[in-house]
Amino acid sequence: MCAVMVVVRKLKMCMACFAGAIKAGQAREGWAGMRTVAQLRRELGVGPPRDSDSLYKPIERAPRKFNPLKIPKTLQAQLPFKSKVINFPMRKRETLEQKRAIKVREPGERRADALVHALSAIRNAKTQKRREQQTRRREVMLLHVS
Repeated sequence: MCAVMVVVRKLKMCMACFAGAIKAGQAREGWAGMRTVAQLRRELGVGPPRDSDSLYKPIERAPRKFNPLKIPKTLQAQLPFKSKVINFPMRKRETLEQKRAIKVREPGERRADALVHALSAIRNAKTQKRREQQTRRREVMLLHVS
């Protein structure tokens, strides 16, 4: 019988019929087994495979934009003068220095400004007309209701 026996589903099988053992004489005669993956890579000069996702890359982040700090007016009133937040509101009208600045426009800019001015005048006229109609309707409705 074989030296190594395998029991599979109550059947006794001999391992000698499936695997051939290396004899001492074969190793001396120049027989060599299969090379390992590491030996093959060393001989071919190829390194281990690298996944592109695993490589280190510089981190690219968008610059962070923080919302402005909002301090309640009640808290601002309690702060000492040096610590108070100074908020200059945006000017709706031009300053005197801005008015005095010389403005030279190209003919194309003049035409574009004239067109925008005309369109805004038409829009203002339409809104004025609509408001007048609404006031008339309200007056009529109030007369009918009371």
